[in-house]
Amino acid sequence: MIDHITIEVSDLAKSKLFYERAFLPLGYSLAFGK
Repeated sequence: MIDHITIEVSDLAKSKLFYERAFLPLGYSLAFGK
């Protein structure tokens, strides 16, 4: 079971949008930076 992960990025806005779209169909949401 994965509790949480940390991914460092260079462009936070673009990365946040990418991961929000990628995780939505899986039923996951971002917990940090809301």
